[in-house]
Amino acid sequence: GERATGIFVRTADGPAAVARRVSADPDVQHVLTKEQAARAILAVSEPLTGIVRVGQGVSLIIVALSVFASVGYTVLLRKDEYLTLRVLGYGDGLITALVMVEIAFVGLASLVLAAPVGAAAAYYYNLQLSQVWFHIDTILRGADYANAYIPGIGLLLLVAIPAARIVLRTPLAAGLRSPEIG
Repeated sequence: GERATGIFVRTADGPAAVARRVSADPDVQHVLTKEQAARAILAVSEPLTGIVRVGQGVSLIIVALSVFASVGYTVLLRKDEYLTLRVLGYGDGLITALVMVEIAFVGLASLVLAAPVGAAAAYYYNLQLSQVWFHIDTILRGADYANAYIPGIGLLLLVAIPAARIVLRTPLAAGLRSPEIG
């Protein structure tokens, strides 16, 4: 006859009663409750989860370095313009605020581009996974976006501070020699 490698049973009886009844069948080799199956899956997947966590940590470090480099490049590329503002008498606080606003807008623009791309990628990957496993719904909640993007924007603004300090520590004489002044 036909053989099944596993079945899920749900009845009005409790899990222990169902397990005893199903175990009585001579063709049944092993019975696990949902909780036992979940514990077994977690035990098997625990080493893999540790590897994924290490990968996440390395990815976060790479992302942080990339963000630092991008923000630094963006600000330092416009260093002469900020120096020109200093020469014209703009205060350090205002120039720092300008740097922060510029970086915030760059971050918001990237967020507007990244959110739909991320949603489309999640939908596509879940669709592919659903073809070989069980169906997986793509659930996109605002809170999930906020948990991902608000710290990212905060990181951008934190990283902008050292770049702004470099601009503010540059001697004004360098700004006076700038081709921006003419």
